[in-house]
Amino acid sequence: MNVAILGGGPIGIELAVSAVKKGLSVTVLEKGEKVGANVRNWGHVLLFSNNSLNHSSDGLEVLKDLGNPEPNKQDYPTGQQFVSEYIDPLADFLSRSSSCQLRCGVEVTSVGRGDILKGQCIGGGKRNTTSFRILVINEDGEEELLEGFQSVVDATGSYGNHNWVGKGGIPALGEKKLNPGSEIWYNIPNFSMYMEKFKGTEGQSRITAVVGSGASAITSLKGLETLAACDVIWFTRRGNTPYQLVDNDALPQRDALYRLGNSLADGSNTHGFKSFSYKSHSHILAVRHVEDSMLEITYEQEGKEATLRVHNLVANVGYRPDKVETEELQVHYCYATDGPMKLSAALMAAGGGGGDCLVQVSPGPDTLRTPEPGFYIVGMKSYGRGSAFLLRIGHEQVKMVLELILGTL
Repeated sequence: MNVAILGGGPIGIELAVSAVKKGLSVTVLEKGEKVGANVRNWGHVLLFSNNSLNHSSDGLEVLKDLGNPEPNKQDYPTGQQFVSEYIDPLADFLSRSSSCQLRCGVEVTSVGRGDILKGQCIGGGKRNTTSFRILVINEDGEEELLEGFQSVVDATGSYGNHNWVGKGGIPALGEKKLNPGSEIWYNIPNFSMYMEKFKGTEGQSRITAVVGSGASAITSLKGLETLAACDVIWFTRRGNTPYQLVDNDALPQRDALYRLGNSLADGSNTHGFKSFSYKSHSHILAVRHVEDSMLEITYEQEGKEATLRVHNLVANVGYRPDKVETEELQVHYCYATDGPMKLSAALMAAGGGGGDCLVQVSPGPDTLRTPEPGFYIVGMKSYGRGSAFLLRIGHEQVKMVLELILGTL
């Protein structure tokens, strides 16, 4: 059986390893130049979870077979350490396997089902026996058609497909005119690499606005704090206690970040900044260029509009799945979360897939089935716009999807 795995991130690589071990023929299609490309982009960030939650039994078995040391279970790796110590060795195993084609620098643009149109054969029929066709932009920048796959698993994640900073989730006026990575950042910047950009030079102050109230936002604020003497303005839609602490939190990195966020919000711990302002209950309405390479932000706070000027805008407002490549398949996405409907319904029933990610459990194999026979969505993308996904959940999904593909469930 031929299986295509879209995405060579942590869950895509885990799935490929387990599939090869079960005797399947696998093709991994990764858009980045290397596996784990998205993780490498936030390689300077520390994971919440320690290694006991980051590795699968199949993955550890591969490390042992390759003669690689098992990373300390209690360590909290950075993204770069996670890739170099774990993902890269798994990719090395796959590259040596005659049962796997590991292709990087390949962008999937569309997935179809033979000659069957999206509106045909609803509920199965010919769809059950017709193989998938995948249109890609290959390593040479040329279009290429790949055929003959009995199953396709989408593990492309959502990182890089950002939400918008504007009120109600739509782009703020002028937002689309900003240059990502130089005027607006939708990721967590590596502040130590952009010292002058965020801290400025001696005698020159730089003002940075941070928007968001998730783990990424407080991680960015912590990064700015380490630079010392930065001017920071923090916008959230929440009140004076933006983070809900978890009793006896088993993830100390998360607990420390959330406590820092609450102390910054209530003003009890802002000594690490030259100046710090917290704008609760606020919404960004517009962003425009003004003189001296600054940005003027128009915002609404408790019904009143105001403006201020900053040099940088860090918009840690989350990510959403890119569903374009599956437009010709019969995939039912949730109208509220953008995740696959069955899984989204299960997560919503259990609290929306939010809250404490550590207590999340996989709702079961049936939630991974889509109306398209043989097509599955796993990993971060399976949670849609939700942010409570944990690598451990992905490892459980890998086992269930393989059982579904092999017909043992």
